[in-house]
Amino acid sequence: MKHQLLIASLIAIIIHGLILFPYTNFQGVDFKAKRKDLVEIELLAKKKEPPPKKKIEKKKPKPKPKKVIEPPKEEEEEEIEAEEIAENKDPIYPKIAIRNQWEGTVHIKLFIKVDGSVGSILIVKSSGYLVLDKSALRAIRSWRFVPATKRGKPVASWQVIPVIFELK
Repeated sequence: MKHQLLIASLIAIIIHGLILFPYTNFQGVDFKAKRKDLVEIELLAKKKEPPPKKKIEKKKPKPKPKKVIEPPKEEEEEEIEAEEIAENKDPIYPKIAIRNQWEGTVHIKLFIKVDGSVGSILIVKSSGYLVLDKSALRAIRSWRFVPATKRGKPVASWQVIPVIFELK
């Protein structure tokens, strides 16, 4: 029983010592102030160190390029842009837009595949009216094109097309 009481007392003293130790003053010295001073001294010491000197290397003159005789360039055929097929249906002019006399131009960027069908569609510039924009998108999804060509072969390409909604 005595041993248990002694061990419990020692544990209590150690715990209290650990809790109270940071707040005790030994010989009138404030540990917190000492820590601040050390930090300030370290910072001041770091500031006073001169920056490392950079080695300045002399630039060597660049060698003159040798004249190279280039073979004659082959004339490249220009890329021909995709063309809309005349059979494509015009977008439907929404009734609400006609009633309110809304007009505008939708600029649509579309990806024309090698087979002439439409891939991705993005609105670059809105007409200002959501119903006109949606009508233009619906119509263009079903459109077909003669694909762009490069060196006589069809290639996929991006193209911006204006769709104009105008009341007459």
